[in-house]
Amino acid sequence: MLFIYLPLAKLSKYLSYRVLELEKILLYDYREKSFYFMQTDAFERFATKIEKRFTKVEIKKMMKKAGLINLKFIKKPPYWVCIGYKK
Repeated sequence: MLFIYLPLAKLSKYLSYRVLELEKILLYDYREKSFYFMQTDAFERFATKIEKRFTKVEIKKMMKKAGLINLKFIKKPPYWVCIGYKK
């Protein structure tokens, strides 16, 4: 964590001042985050015993089945954030 996330995040922060296409820089979304945030995010992502990932289509289907309407996914990282309203 200390030797992967932190250097790459800080490198992307440095490069963000010089590069127009930030999305192509590895871990660019972490450039403004604290080390604690990166550590807990990495732990949550890599240390869970059971993990189930869903596609955008699957998430949309589950939310509609739950009775939610006007679903809106954000268009920037993290892409899996969505809001819906109860009928």
